[in-house]
Amino acid sequence: MGVIVSTTRRNRVGRHIADQVAELATGDDADVRLTDLAEVALPFLDEPDMPARGNYVWDTTKEWARWVVEPHRSEIEAGFAALQAALRSGRD
Repeated sequence: MGVIVSTTRRNRVGRHIADQVAELATGDDADVRLTDLAEVALPFLDEPDMPARGNYVWDTTKEWARWVVEPHRSEIEAGFAALQAALRSGRD
């Protein structure tokens, strides 16, 4: 199972929650892979073509696409949990 932290702000709660989700899932003997987008060198909206087409130019995008797609082909990942911020009062 992949756990993705999508918030990238410094004062965020998402990483703490993701750590707890990963720990709970690991307790069920699940193979968990945590990815924090704040730690991934992936420049957003940087590709010249529409991302859905898969015509990636940059190595960082190609690596991210492999990370997301390859596990599904080999059935290593059973699914993903993406943690997003619910912005209230400017906090996530």
